[in-house]
Amino acid sequence: MKNWKMKVSWILFFMAVLVCAKPAQAAGNITVDGVEYGYRPKKESYTVVAVKEKQAAGSKVMVQSEIGGSPVKEIGADAFAQGKKLQVYLPKSIKKIAKNAFGKDPKKSVKTLYCVKNSAAQKYAGKNKIPCKKLSAKTMNKKINSAKAKEIELALEIGEKYSLSALVNARTAAGETPVYSSDDQKAVTVSENGEAEAAAPGKAEVTVASKESQKVWAKVVIYVKPGAVNILGAVGEGKKMGMYWDIAEGAQGYEVWSSAKKNGTYRKVRTTKKLYIPCKKSGYYKVRAFQKGANGKVSFFTAENRDKYASYKEDIDKESLAAALEAVEKGRCGLDDIRITLDEKTGKLMAVLPKELPELDR
Repeated sequence: MKNWKMKVSWILFFMAVLVCAKPAQAAGNITVDGVEYGYRPKKESYTVVAVKEKQAAGSKVMVQSEIGGSPVKEIGADAFAQGKKLQVYLPKSIKKIAKNAFGKDPKKSVKTLYCVKNSAAQKYAGKNKIPCKKLSAKTMNKKINSAKAKEIELALEIGEKYSLSALVNARTAAGETPVYSSDDQKAVTVSENGEAEAAAPGKAEVTVASKESQKVWAKVVIYVKPGAVNILGAVGEGKKMGMYWDIAEGAQGYEVWSSAKKNGTYRKVRTTKKLYIPCKKSGYYKVRAFQKGANGKVSFFTAENRDKYASYKEDIDKESLAAALEAVEKGRCGLDDIRITLDEKTGKLMAVLPKELPELDR
């Protein structure tokens, strides 16, 4: 009887652990009010990665104490190196600060460091002779969660979910109900409970506001990463040979990397909007799709593409390839127009031409 009761107790214990276990946090970077944070799954915490390059001189930079229920514990190398006389607020949650977090000359990047008494930030400021002003933990939290609506940016893959409610809990006034709305339901849907889900490549702004007062607590810009790149292989001969890949949903362009060896060092050889690049018969290629962020720079890449490779393939259907190259020779289409697709019935790679082509000269 005792053994039976013991077994039941252990089962109940493990069930309780599973129920109370913290949900998996989405790995990746998130930007809050101009500060970029990188999630560290093994440590279940965030690290400050960088501040906006165009942060105005003398600006106040508020480092969050937690994001989505996960603490912010570290300041990474060169995180504030691009700053100019910034006023930086570091919460007590910060336990580790990289040696060169504020660049080679901290006096240029930071004007004043605001920190909690006896914190890691205060010790760092003293060691590096950075002007420091001490605040109570209560005052620090109040400063970080000020009245200004937070501007948040993050990137998700299609089908990935993220709890926005946890991002704004500290800003929700007592007795008020948060309301979530997405300006592009096709790209990002959001539930009444604040769970955002990436539905299709694109960008959506989710507004979090008070149902009672209509006050906006946060604006969350969510980029949905483009789909995976399917590298199809090389087609053609000599100068007309090209390495092809299929369209990645939502991609604004592609980066192509090559190496002489499969496990060698890959170097970027082309950034293009096309679906092929001229290539040689020997060599290995990797392709990743990208989107551009709010600053117009390449920001978000598909995660898995760089782990895939493709080399020259000779298994393209010869008849379809001959017809495609003939059309190029006759000027009916260009190499850009040729699409290489997999025929699911035969299992062969087929060279496919546009549906409407001008008639050949007889």
